[in-house]
Amino acid sequence: MAYTGKVTVGNPPQEFEVIFDTGSGNLIVPGVNCTVSACMQHRRFDDARSKTSHAHHCDGGEVGSNEVPNDLVVTFGTGEVRGHCFRDRVCLGEKMCAPAKFISSFEESNDPFEWVSFDGILGLGLDSLAQATDFSIMQRLEHGQSIKSPLFAFFFARAKEEKSEITFGDIQKDKLGSKMYWFKVSGKAGYWQVEIQDIFLDDTAQNICKGCHVAIDTGSSEIAGPQHVIDHLSDKLSIKNCKERAKLPKLGFAIKEHGSGGKTKLLSLSPEHYTHDQPCNLALMPLDIPPPNGPLFVLGVPFLEKYYTVFDRKHKRLGFAVAKHAHEKPETFLEARSGTGALSDGYCSGDG
Repeated sequence: MAYTGKVTVGNPPQEFEVIFDTGSGNLIVPGVNCTVSACMQHRRFDDARSKTSHAHHCDGGEVGSNEVPNDLVVTFGTGEVRGHCFRDRVCLGEKMCAPAKFISSFEESNDPFEWVSFDGILGLGLDSLAQATDFSIMQRLEHGQSIKSPLFAFFFARAKEEKSEITFGDIQKDKLGSKMYWFKVSGKAGYWQVEIQDIFLDDTAQNICKGCHVAIDTGSSEIAGPQHVIDHLSDKLSIKNCKERAKLPKLGFAIKEHGSGGKTKLLSLSPEHYTHDQPCNLALMPLDIPPPNGPLFVLGVPFLEKYYTVFDRKHKRLGFAVAKHAHEKPETFLEARSGTGALSDGYCSGDG
C-alpha cells in the first residue's frame, strides 16, 4: 500500500501516476526509449512531444548539439532505474507548476516496477536527497512561488468511506484528532527523520536503540529497524494466532519536541498497526543502516495511518497529530515522564 497521485510533465502536458515518496528526492518517469517490460506497461515521457523540453547532463547543464548526455542510476531498497535527465515544466495541479529537472528512465528493473500500478516516483525528501537542487520539485515550486507554504501533509485513510489525501502548501485541520506537535529533523542525509530517546512497550522503556533515528517514509508499507532491535521486539511481541493480538502492548517511540523546553512525547502504535491480519504476524522487518545515517528505523504506512503528518521544509521539522478517522475516537498523545531524565518511569496523557 502506498499513496499515489497525478503529475504532468511537458507542454502540452503528459500525465503520469506517481507514488509520493518521502524516502527519495527525484522525479522519475519512464521514457519513450525505455522498451523493457517494466516501462512498456506504463505511460512513458516523450520529450519530442514537449515544446519546452531540454536534455540536460545529470551532473551539469544543458546538452550541446554535439554532446552525448550522461545518465544516472538510482537504486532503491528494491530495484533500480537508469535514465537521462531533462528540464521541463512539471505540475502537481493546474496552478502548482515550475520548471524542474527530472529523470526519464531508459532501463528499469522488473522487480518491482513491472508489477506496480504507478508509472513513476515523485521524491519528496529534503533537497540533499535529490540529484541536485534543481531536481527537488518542492524547491522549484517554492522558488517560483507556486505553493502557498513550503510544506506538505499526508492523511492515510482507514475506513472505506475515507479518502487518502496529500496536501501541498496547507494543513487540513479537519483531519486532526489532537493537537499538532513538532519535532526537529535530524541528520544531513535528506531523510525526514527525527532522533528517538527510546522505544516503549506500553509504559515500559526497553532501553534499546537510544540515539537511533526514525525516518517517516510514505513509500514504505511496513515498519523496519535494526536487526537487534527487531529481534528484541519480536521476542517481546510473540504472536501465535489472531486471538492473541488484542493482548499485545502498544509499541511507542519516545521523541523530544522541537524547541527549548520541549517535552518527550510518546508516539505509540496499537497492535492493529504493527501486525498483519492474514496471516497474523508482526509487520516488522530488519533493516541495518550503518553510521552516519544509521542506526535507523523506517516508519511507513502503519504509522501514517495513525498520525496525520506534516513535512515542514522551511523549519526542517515534522508535525504529528493523531489522525481523525471515521468511526474512531482519536487517542490522546502520551508523554514520557521522569524526574531523573530517564524514560522508564512511566507515561501520562500529554493532551490534558
